[in-house]
Amino acid sequence: MERRWAIYAQQPPSPRVDLARLDATSDAEIKHHRIAELVDDVLQATMNSVPELANALHISPTTIRRWRRGRASPTAANLRKLQECLVARA
Repeated sequence: MERRWAIYAQQPPSPRVDLARLDATSDAEIKHHRIAELVDDVLQATMNSVPELANALHISPTTIRRWRRGRASPTAANLRKLQECLVARA
């Protein structure tokens, strides 16, 4: 039993954060991640589904799915609408 734990004590701990990947993350990736989080927050707080949110914003559900995947970014007007939906329900 002692021998098994001795092996673990000799090995350096593995890092929990991949620093190389973190350094390689671009500002655009961070922006898309934040937009996806905002859309998810709005969905959880206000709407039951993507189609309902799309209907409320007067856009297609595909557009919202593209925002969540980072394939597109909302316009400033749509960002404002998203934030208003979140604030209105809070």
